Amino acid sequence: MARNMHLYSIPSNEKLSEGAVEELFSKIESETAKVYRQCLDIYNFPNRAQKETIALFAACFAIRTPAYRAFMEKTSLAPIERLAEILSTVPGAMEKSLEDIGVDPKEADSMRDFLSDKNKYELIVKPEWITVLGLSSLTMIAQILMDMKWKLLLAPFGERFITADSPADWEDPTMTEGLYGNKGLLLKNAEFVLPLSPKLALLAGWNYVEGVYLTTREKTWEISNRVISHAKKEIYAQRPVELIPLPKWRATPLYVRINNETHGK
Repeated sequence: MARNMHLYSIPSNEKLSEGAVEELFSKIESETAKVYRQCLDIYNFPNRAQKETIALFAACFAIRTPAYRAFMEKTSLAPIERLAEILSTVPGAMEKSLEDIGVDPKEADSMRDFLSDKNKYELIVKPEWITVLGLSSLTMIAQILMDMKWKLLLAPFGERFITADSPADWEDPTMTEGLYGNKGLLLKNAEFVLPLSPKLALLAGWNYVEGVYLTTREKTWEISNRVISHAKKEIYAQRPVELIPLPKWRATPLYVRINNETHGK
């Protein structure tokens, strides 16, 4: 079993313990286990309250990974790096910035020299700030998933879904190019995929007829391939499987409408 200790630990204070965030995740997992027994384990579609619990659980798997934290850290550092570049290259920018914070503008030249040499410093975002951003993303992703239409897909006899250390995948597989790529839940043909068990996977999108469906062997493989392609270190299967390298593989639509044609059910 893969583990990354204290990934979401926070400095303890009078209001919160160090493990408060992990305790929240644990509570969501426990509530989802109840919902699974109540409806998913007998292949019933969830009611709205049950769907809210599953949406939070799915959102946890979207953000609760080292890869997502690395993405959040990179996203947070980007504007800081851009600011450092502006201060060190734009005439007058450093002087104005120093004046605004009450520092003698005579220090501008030395500060410019310092910022222009990236070997002299390292930009770091506090881990607890990344945690705050992650929790903000958690509620946002859960709400988007609630607004989407859901298909619960049953693997056919003899097939199993594979999961991994980064099990949730969301993208618009109909897009090949875009300003921000094809990763986005709000894209027109976005599909969110998360294996919930070896026999059951959640597929959320904008153009579906909701329900529980027996899927095909090919779509089971497609979902597993999406998980494999986004795994960082670990892949998990209920039984030994022969993995095929996917150097040129890319996701194809599962159940979306393109040019008035339906791909899938």
